[in-house]
Amino acid sequence: MAAAYQDLSTARYTPEDGCYWYEHSGPVETTLIPLRTPDGGHICGGQVAPPVTS
Repeated sequence: MAAAYQDLSTARYTPEDGCYWYEHSGPVETTLIPLRTPDGGHICGGQVAPPVTS
């Protein structure tokens, strides 16, 4: 269900928003980023939210 480029070993569920997040380790800091499906949708509470478009 999750896109392959994400680190699933750091994935966690946050009850505040009902979604799953993973840790992305960048060159300066580690940031929580929403876990996404291969087509860009968020993975939340047993459901997949539609992708966010800009």
